[in-house]
Amino acid sequence: MVNDTCGHKAGDALLQQLARLLDESVGRKGVLSRLGGDEFGVLMAKTGTDEAYVLATRLLNVVSDFRFMWENRVFSLGISIGLVERSAEINSPEQMMSMADAACY
Repeated sequence: MVNDTCGHKAGDALLQQLARLLDESVGRKGVLSRLGGDEFGVLMAKTGTDEAYVLATRLLNVVSDFRFMWENRVFSLGISIGLVERSAEINSPEQMMSMADAACY
């Protein structure tokens, strides 16, 4: 919506600001990466599901509280989070990403 309303320069600025906030929230608990477009992923090693859930909730709150301002316009954002625990049944990183994507819905 930001790209369509305000242009790609605004969309790029939004992604940069949001990435900084998310990265600060993840801290040393994991590695944040941009997967493409407006999708981000967090990889956490040696982490229990409770700790992953706490981080997911923190990220949800950070995004919900964030307001992006551009040329007298204010945008609020939504977020979907899918959690996937690594298991022997997952055969590839692509399968894991597909499962995380499905978990968002």
